[in-house]
Amino acid sequence: MKIRKAAGTVTTERFFYSSAIVFALYHLTNYEINFRILILFPVLVLPQFIIGLLTGYLRVKFSFLWGLLLHVIHMPFFISLAVISMLSTTEKLNVKTKDYSMKITEMHSITKSSSYDATSELDTVKSENMELNELLPILLDVDKQYVRFNDETKSKLAIRMNYTSQSKNMKENSDRVLNNLKLVFHFDIKKSKEKCESWIISIKIQ
Repeated sequence: MKIRKAAGTVTTERFFYSSAIVFALYHLTNYEINFRILILFPVLVLPQFIIGLLTGYLRVKFSFLWGLLLHVIHMPFFISLAVISMLSTTEKLNVKTKDYSMKITEMHSITKSSSYDATSELDTVKSENMELNELLPILLDVDKQYVRFNDETKSKLAIRMNYTSQSKNMKENSDRVLNNLKLVFHFDIKKSKEKCESWIISIKIQ
């Protein structure tokens, strides 16, 4: 009898913790799965895992309604945290001169919704939540497949950029935007000497 009881207890505990893990992992479906999500998933699902444990405990100790009540109460709290996290930003550059103005903001949102808009002379350039690996090929005027990064994580930094210039010289504006981006995010650009032309972005380790 003791052996059966112990085995039953172990099975119940395994089911209890397994259910909490499955409950937590299920919430990954709220995100678009990408490299960043795969790195952050333990942090992203930790609150759900804890709630899963507490909800299960209330269900076993008291009743189903108590577990359901906790789940209903905690949702607005974590939704608020998620919204605050998605809206959080870090200003990296804000410069205004008689020739141009430029503002670069690093976005900490894990959602994927980006946009880019620019005039043909590049005297006005605006990007919203664009990763560097998307923005730089546009500014270099080359196909994305020909731009390589030595640091994939840094290449996925998402930024908001606003650039306005008095000049209508496209090359001057392009060079100015690229130079400011290089200054802020610490990378160099050089052409590869391989037969297939490509641009290599070398990000300096901080």
